[in-house]
Amino acid sequence: MICLRSANRIFRVAGGFYSRSMKTCWENASRSWGRALTVALCLAGSLCQGAPEADLSLGKPQGSVPDLILSEDGESRSKAMAHYAMALQLETAGKIREALVHYREVIKSDPRNADLVAHTAELAMSYGSENEALSLLKEGVEKNPDSAKPYLNLANFLTTYAEVDPQKTAEAAKVVAEALTKFPQDAEVYQTTVMLNLVGNSRDKAVEVMKKALAQSVADPEFWLALGRVAQEVWPLGQSESQIENRDRVNPYFERAQQAAGSGASSDAINLQVAQFYLLTNQLPAAKKICASLGAKPGNPQARKMLYRLHELSLIHI
Repeated sequence: MICLRSANRIFRVAGGFYSRSMKTCWENASRSWGRALTVALCLAGSLCQGAPEADLSLGKPQGSVPDLILSEDGESRSKAMAHYAMALQLETAGKIREALVHYREVIKSDPRNADLVAHTAELAMSYGSENEALSLLKEGVEKNPDSAKPYLNLANFLTTYAEVDPQKTAEAAKVVAEALTKFPQDAEVYQTTVMLNLVGNSRDKAVEVMKKALAQSVADPEFWLALGRVAQEVWPLGQSESQIENRDRVNPYFERAQQAAGSGASSDAINLQVAQFYLLTNQLPAAKKICASLGAKPGNPQARKMLYRLHELSLIHI
């Protein structure tokens, strides 16, 4: 097997088709929870400095072409590598239609590469036709049935790129429903399904999806952290009129993350993220408890810094 690391390019690709993320309501939180939480927000933000910012523009954000992964040997692999190298060169030069010809040849040798198929479909949508793009994505599902990514790429494409069409909307709903059935322990499936329902003004359906997620038996704490972030889209924490109620609905996902993380050395990063969530949502005793436990261990300056500042600013009572 061979993997070619992709070069940077100037056209948009994110390994699939995704809806725009919703911005965090910093100002609303500050007005609703007062000075104490404002300080807490600043503190948590200082602990996350250096994290990359999400690109929310609709222009041409920087990105990378998906890696090429091949299992063929001999002449077939050589041809695919040559097509891939030419596609990269042409796309970098802005010759997208010419690059698309070579990408079509590459996916014949690498049909299970969901990111590459999605990228080719995106180019086909812009420089070919919608029918070709849909055909590529549907074929990707058929040839890679054991992966959730092709299903999500197809569903997002139907929602994002296709014209307003009840039939396509229904097809997208069918695709994500099938993905939920086949991959009930994949956090990205829940994220995509929830966002599609919210975009389609079907919040009740999004709530049902999150309830189904909470019923899963998953030992991966990252799964629960991801669902915790999705839950905040379903139950916004910046709405003052339902702040406490929504917070209580989001808490179980972070509690599951903490339970799954345990108390080992590798769990510290997970627990710190849970503590930051509690801090940002003004659940200060819970944040203090986690930070006190983490701060007692060597090599965890972030937890000790958070705990010290909480005491120093009298955000919590000892």
